[in-house]
Amino acid sequence: MLRLCDLGIVRACKVQDTITALNTQYVNAINQDNVNSVMELYDNDCVMMLEGFETISGKSRTQPYVAKMIGDVTTVTFTSQEVTPMDDAADYVYQRSKFSGQNANGKVVYDGKSLMIWKKNDSSYKIHIHMYNSDS
Repeated sequence: MLRLCDLGIVRACKVQDTITALNTQYVNAINQDNVNSVMELYDNDCVMMLEGFETISGKSRTQPYVAKMIGDVTTVTFTSQEVTPMDDAADYVYQRSKFSGQNANGKVVYDGKSLMIWKKNDSSYKIHIHMYNSDS
C-alpha cells in the first residue's frame, strides 16, 4: 500500500496509522468472536450496505448482521489497499480493503472487498459507512 507519508504528507500519515490501528482492533475482535468490541468501532448512525441485502441504518439494526458474520468465521484477514482522508480536516476517511474469512475447518466462507468510511467523532474515528461484497 502506498503511504501518503512517503510522499511527505504528515497529516495523512497519522490518519493512515490511526485507521490501521483501528482496523487491527476490528480484525482482532472478529477473530476473538467479540461482537461487542466490533460494534464499539461503529458509529451510532452507521450505514451498512451488504451484497444481497437492503441498506441497514443504525448501530442497533447493524449488530445482528455483524454477529452473523462473526459467527460464520473463526479467522478473518483484512488487507488495506488504500486509506485516504476525504477532507482537509480528515473528519472522513475512506479505507478500501480485501478480506477473507475462514471457518473452523479452514474453508473460506467470505472472500471479497470492503469499503469503509470512517467518521471522526470527537477525537476518535468510528465506522460510519461499511460496504462489502464477495469476489465469488
